[in-house]
Amino acid sequence: MALDHYLDVLLMLDERRKQLEAQICELADREEYRERVNRLVSLRGFSKLAAMRLIAEVMDFGRFTKASAFMKFTGLVPSEYSTSERIRRGKITKFGNNHIRHVLVEAIQRAHVSARPSRALLKRQEGVAGELRQITLKCLLRLHNKFWAYTRRGVPAGKVRVAMARELAGFVWALMVHPASVPTVAAA
Repeated sequence: MALDHYLDVLLMLDERRKQLEAQICELADREEYRERVNRLVSLRGFSKLAAMRLIAEVMDFGRFTKASAFMKFTGLVPSEYSTSERIRRGKITKFGNNHIRHVLVEAIQRAHVSARPSRALLKRQEGVAGELRQITLKCLLRLHNKFWAYTRRGVPAGKVRVAMARELAGFVWALMVHPASVPTVAAA
């Protein structure tokens, strides 16, 4: 009886989680979030839910003056132990926002698969155009090349994912601070 009760509770909680995720995805389609979500889902590895998590945690990407500042905010930068002439870098600092770090590392799991965009990714990229699309394609190629460069050097898989998540953070920042595309009006 106790096991049946726990299984019922588990099924109920799982159903509630699915309902909340559906509500969050509905929010993503609202006007105030649509453009930002479309920018993020144009990157491989991002779903609407992941995009909304990132937007909710950061809110205003413009407060970061450079991509490196956003990378520091995520906690994906290496720690440093330096003396006067000797510089040693260590593990990542993890001083940043762990929710963002988790979203970026999870997105990386699928980001290095291929340098060519899939049909599904190309369809999602229809929501962005011009320079934004170039940023997403450059991100795809760079992450793929970085993955294979690190793998050939024998870098452990965990370190590769973290290094690539740091790169992805830079591209996310670039996408989110890029000025909104203004439709051109034909001259009469």
